Amino acid sequence: MKYSTGLNGFVHSKTAQVVNMAIKGITVTALSMPLMLSANAEEAGKKVERNVEVIEVKGIRSSILKAQHLKRDANSVIDAISADDLGKFSDASISDAIQRIPGVQIERNDGGQEGDRVSIRGLGPTYVTTTVNGRTAMSSGTEGLSNLRSFNLEVIPTDIISTIIVKKTPTASDPESGLAGSVELITRQALDASLYRDDKNYFGSITLQADKGSIGDEVGNRASFLFGAKTEDDSMGFYVSYLDSESKPGRDQLFPTVIQQDIQIDNTGDGLADETVEGVHIINAIDFEPIRETQLRESFAAGVQWQVNDKLTITADTVFTSFDNASIRNRIAPVFGPAIAGSIFAPEDIVITDANGHKTLQSVAQGGFSEGQVVPIQFIPFLFGNKTESSVSGINFDYQLTDNLHMNLDFHYSDVDYMQDLDLPILVQDIDAQQVSFNTDNGLFHADLGEIDNAAYQYPKWASLIRDVFMEGEQYGARVDFEYMLDNGFVESIEFGARYTKEEVDSVRTNILDVSGDLTEAELYDIGQTGLGDTNIDYNYYPGTGVFNDFPDGDFQHFCDEVVQLCKQGNELGVDPASSFAYQEEVLALYGEANMSGEIFGLDSTSNVGVRAVNVKFSGQGLRVNPDKSTTPTSTSNDYWEFLPSANLGLDLDDDLTLRLAAARVMSRPNPSDLVPREAANPIYNVGDIPSGQRGNAELEPTISYIFDATLEYYNDMEGAYIASVFYKDVNDFVFPITTKETLPGQGDTIYDVRTPQNFSDGTVMGVELGFNQPFLFLDGAWSGFGVQANYTYSDSEFEKDVGDNGYGFPGSSKHNFNSILYFEQGDFGVRLSYIYRDDYFRNLPGQGAQAENSSAVFTESDQRLNFNASYDINEHFSVFFDVNNITEEGRRDFYYQKETFNGSFNRERTLTVGITGRL
Repeated sequence: MKYSTGLNGFVHSKTAQVVNMAIKGITVTALSMPLMLSANAEEAGKKVERNVEVIEVKGIRSSILKAQHLKRDANSVIDAISADDLGKFSDASISDAIQRIPGVQIERNDGGQEGDRVSIRGLGPTYVTTTVNGRTAMSSGTEGLSNLRSFNLEVIPTDIISTIIVKKTPTASDPESGLAGSVELITRQALDASLYRDDKNYFGSITLQADKGSIGDEVGNRASFLFGAKTEDDSMGFYVSYLDSESKPGRDQLFPTVIQQDIQIDNTGDGLADETVEGVHIINAIDFEPIRETQLRESFAAGVQWQVNDKLTITADTVFTSFDNASIRNRIAPVFGPAIAGSIFAPEDIVITDANGHKTLQSVAQGGFSEGQVVPIQFIPFLFGNKTESSVSGINFDYQLTDNLHMNLDFHYSDVDYMQDLDLPILVQDIDAQQVSFNTDNGLFHADLGEIDNAAYQYPKWASLIRDVFMEGEQYGARVDFEYMLDNGFVESIEFGARYTKEEVDSVRTNILDVSGDLTEAELYDIGQTGLGDTNIDYNYYPGTGVFNDFPDGDFQHFCDEVVQLCKQGNELGVDPASSFAYQEEVLALYGEANMSGEIFGLDSTSNVGVRAVNVKFSGQGLRVNPDKSTTPTSTSNDYWEFLPSANLGLDLDDDLTLRLAAARVMSRPNPSDLVPREAANPIYNVGDIPSGQRGNAELEPTISYIFDATLEYYNDMEGAYIASVFYKDVNDFVFPITTKETLPGQGDTIYDVRTPQNFSDGTVMGVELGFNQPFLFLDGAWSGFGVQANYTYSDSEFEKDVGDNGYGFPGSSKHNFNSILYFEQGDFGVRLSYIYRDDYFRNLPGQGAQAENSSAVFTESDQRLNFNASYDINEHFSVFFDVNNITEEGRRDFYYQKETFNGSFNRERTLTVGITGRL
């Protein structure tokens, strides 16, 4: 491969020639970033022309083309997404953009308590490393308590991002990529020549937009500002970016509790049970939960770049984001289990299916329950707040020490603050079970609860509950990289360096506290009735209609005003010791890598081979919960080294065809919540029961994978790219929660069923990626403005040991994934229609490794999404855009074992967005 030197890095010379041929007057330069192949500038100048024209990059086609260049010029297997234009990604969120990349799948934040997350090539979010400008970005995980290594993409707005890189195979010089790969979010560089138009020494944009969802049905707004400037001699530049938005999305959730229960049947009509069907999965209770959110987002980004001289560049940048996601959830929660247990059913009133040995109660007809049975109903108008503040800041020194020795020195700081606020009143009543019916046998959930008298709701003394979660974390880090250029020979350069990070996290979940105080039952009843309103409602739920539109208002502010402590922050709730912990983690990495170019078997080649040595020191603090509810402080530590070799080879089979081969050993560290020494001995409630308990495991080994990749890339002379990859991963030491019979520290000789995480099983994943992009430049007139981009990924994974016969491989991994884009761009108008599909996938592991009785694996049904984007440049300074996200309002459905066993669903809304961008 041959590279020419441009202002911001190295660009494939053949690509530049192709673009010049394809689009008159346009040349594209690649961005400068660590994933680029580096070469001695003087030597590169001998091979090809040094001067590459720098142009403004805008529009759908140029964005795709820019990503192609990044992929083609990288020294490992990557994919990229770039901003369409200054200050504008054409996607509402990072997850919407990144889901179009081959091999990438998104787990969406339907519940509203974490964030959208990314899986890559069959491995879930826990095994993906996310960085901002090469620096570790901390995460609040799931409710600040678990999955802290899973980055929540929803926190970062697209407005501050210029490029997203997904790296699927690592080099030794990269931060530890995780088993799945890494996601690099790149903000703007103040001296990036592509930001400055028409020889101006400043740039700027303002974007105003409004959005409205089909379920939330309220208008949101967003305003973002970007401004930057540089000196006349291009030696110093800066930029600042600010975003403020308020949106009000909505979703509807059904969330059941599924248990196994015996069902009695009367086959003779005499009112007596003459058949018992054992071990039937039933919906014991179900929540009808309309989620109406108010999302407040604020972000600030800034950067300064100083070209001190021709050898030294200093760059300082910072990114701060605040994402406050509060929702009101007026929940109706009927409990069917007691009425099912107490009834004797006629065969015509119920449907029980038996699929793969798993029996499921699919429906009960109205009047099917026995007389005298009741269904308890809860109405819960509650507030669920989740706020995350995070930042990543750093300063970088890029210094050419000698003609042959280059150094890059980087210092960074990252932090995250998370708070969850849960406040809920609970109103209850019993209704006649004979007025109730439900049906799941059509693959959805339909229910008719009949007419409910709101005046019958009671507000019990125990039912004004609050609970909080607080999580704070910060990380300090430093990195130094050296590259020594060799004058002759096959080896062009040697890279070596070190990276150090120190992270400290405190995570606290409070106890749940009743705050009804001295209020009498009569006072509570009056408060509840005023908050409910006095309208009786016939509760019929069918997807898309019914109960979610007809809920009582549930005036939560009224409950807050009347039960003063209910929404008062800062209550002394006390610490839930079994859910709270602190930890410190230090990671030191040393690496060495050789970059080579020359001929292999008569073919031009580039390659790199290296090894990364990683030392991890972990210490954690928790509490041991004793049977008498007292607590004992606990602590533990762990220290280990891992050696991670990697090799990448690129062969130019001809001018437009490249074969890439890669092999590496990669690792993912265990979740901190599994490592910390939390211990709990649970009390015994029934005589004869075996006591249970749980504990962390600081001796967990990291999960290790050996990955292999072969990728064939073809680039034609009409801006087209055609890619095919085959990949294989041999994964060792997956962490599972295991239940064993043993003693617990401080509990004497008593034997407990102890649930603890262990390295339980190995596994494999193999797959194929196919993708292409082709603009129709070979057509005439308006037809030449069309283009198609599509990709398909097949990923097959399995565990070595029995983890329950889930049949779907690793959690978060769909076997079949397809993404496609049909786009048109000509003159000032651009439009894009995108379609994303993934088939059924395994969402959660069962309760333990060898799947104990009643533990259940959770699956999610196939998911698809159709999005539309259009933009029009009014003139060189103003453009307007229109987006429709989730056009067909596709939802989500979860199930146990097989699709007959319903486990919940979400109705997702269609969102319309309109906006205008002005540019200097």
